[in-house]
Amino acid sequence: MRCFTRSVLLTGLVVFLITFSGCYSYQRIAPAQAAAYGQIRVTYSSGSQESIESPHVAGDTLYGYRDYDHGPVSRPIDEIASIDARKINVTQSVLLGVVGGAALGFGILVGLIALTHD
Repeated sequence: MRCFTRSVLLTGLVVFLITFSGCYSYQRIAPAQAAAYGQIRVTYSSGSQESIESPHVAGDTLYGYRDYDHGPVSRPIDEIASIDARKINVTQSVLLGVVGGAALGFGILVGLIALTHD
């Protein structure tokens, strides 16, 4: 019984962590929205990409700090092809929670059936 309880608790913890970490995806945002996010992904007209922390737009320029070395960045908006920000995908997170909860419930049921047959 003790091993079963420990397994159920561990499984529950894993399901909880996976569910509440959520599913994130990058979604396109307007330059004016950049300051609302702690980090953004910028794709330049040249095709290169860069992650920028603490972004903000002043006039026609995007400012922030590179995520890999925290060096300052200032790029004209007209050199930017797109700006994307990480947003939680509610649908995927809910589905993950439902599937995880069902798996946990099934595991508990199988464990209880196994205990009654010992």
